[in-house]
Amino acid sequence: MVSPLVLADVTQPLKAVPVTSPMRPSRLVLADGVSAVTMPSDLAVQVDAFLTVRLMRAPILRADGHPECTLLTGPPTPLRPSTQEELIRLGVRLVPPGTPLTLPAAQIRTGEPRWWGDTALKGSLPPQSIVIAACRSIADSSKEW
Repeated sequence: MVSPLVLADVTQPLKAVPVTSPMRPSRLVLADGVSAVTMPSDLAVQVDAFLTVRLMRAPILRADGHPECTLLTGPPTPLRPSTQEELIRLGVRLVPPGTPLTLPAAQIRTGEPRWWGDTALKGSLPPQSIVIAACRSIADSSKEW
């Protein structure tokens, strides 16, 4: 059985301690003040670089062989319909509050979720609006998207 964790306070450092065995993943339930954005892995690499240059970090979950990554962000942002359509075209999906995400186990097997990059979160999660702006900026400046 997978135990849920609730992450709610983005003003404090990210603390999610699995309460299951090291071989089994935990679940993180997105709560008030925390959301997530799922996107293609190659876009996530560029968004991570965009955030890093601006001294921000978003914890990123990914699974081996899976084409997408999920970035944890601050609270959801209301979007115009044209922005929603653009994100859909880019393969970007907003993860609604209350959605459970599987966290990596201490001993990860192939195909299971894992943290990607530097998971040390100093300060709060980046605002969802900044992550969305990064996706749009990268798409505007690249012929790849």
